Amino acid sequence: LSSIGIGALTTPAGPKQFGNILDGAAVSSLSRLTYWLFQPCFLLCGVASTLAKAASSSDTGLPTSSLLLLPLAGLVQITLGSIAAKCITTKKFGIRPRFLGIDADDDDGAADIRMCTTFANSGPLPLILADALFGGALLSDVAACVSFYLLCWSPLFWSLGPIILNLNQGDDKGGVLDKIKKLLSPPVMGSILGILLGSNGLMRGLFLGADAPLAPVFGALKTFGVAYLPSAILVLSGSLVKKKDTSKAESDDSSSSSVHPKTIAALLASRFILSPILALSTVRLLSLANLMPVDNARTLAIVTFTLLMEGCMPPAQNSVIMLQLAQEKERAGKMAKLLTVIYALSAVPVTLLLSGCLGISGILNFA
Repeated sequence: LSSIGIGALTTPAGPKQFGNILDGAAVSSLSRLTYWLFQPCFLLCGVASTLAKAASSSDTGLPTSSLLLLPLAGLVQITLGSIAAKCITTKKFGIRPRFLGIDADDDDGAADIRMCTTFANSGPLPLILADALFGGALLSDVAACVSFYLLCWSPLFWSLGPIILNLNQGDDKGGVLDKIKKLLSPPVMGSILGILLGSNGLMRGLFLGADAPLAPVFGALKTFGVAYLPSAILVLSGSLVKKKDTSKAESDDSSSSSVHPKTIAALLASRFILSPILALSTVRLLSLANLMPVDNARTLAIVTFTLLMEGCMPPAQNSVIMLQLAQEKERAGKMAKLLTVIYALSAVPVTLLLSGCLGISGILNFA
């Protein structure tokens, strides 16, 4: 929230002393840079480093078999969230106006709510929270689990997200190759390249390690990946704040982009009550299927904590970037307002839920 506030100072609505440089053109450019460069580099380096660590015989990290459980669990969680989102945004029984604060025919508003219910902030925020909670080998292993979770989350987000947000209307005329190109988005390609780089011994020897001949190239990619979170926050700030205009048209536009309290309440309930229940159900389901690593208490605690934590996060902020890329600037502004309010109100529930995650998983026994 502090970062969003600082970013808002550089928008046209902020003080002139800060340059007013975060205008519509800058936000659009940042959205493209984040999508085409920063996030792919972030995913590539994170996945490659995690796989390289798992492949190292001298490393005491998590076994690859346990790490591969994270994408599967992510698929289960996202599927359950999608089903729940479809149910709570139905046109039937007057649910939309009565509980969501939107008109019964407001498909775009319902799509935004479905997106926020289906996809959580599964990358940057869990890593930040893990860094605040743990250190040393435990932090490294939790970060590895988050990276593997993103192997499922990222392709699903960038392929299903536009469909959920109704951004693919009129695109069904393309051929098979066009559909494949859309599926293999830059973030998805970053994940795939990370798998290829981290799982192949020859590639690891070329790119990873202090003595690797192409280590400077990997270091450069890592540097660009570090810019992912700041750029995403600036896009959120720039979409949220607009220069004030006293005209009636601007007043009407501001009114149309306001967020109803019922929408906020519904999303708070879905993200911090329903989603944690679904995350716990996923852990129990995997346990019943004998897929959890019960033979190693430390690994079990880390995997359990990561899965529970992923179910306690607020909505994904990349939804704003997706709308900006589709030139849906009004919807992006409304989504930014919604996310800012949700993030502001999420401090207490996230803190309480994380305490529950720590207790249920027992991960602090290995700190």
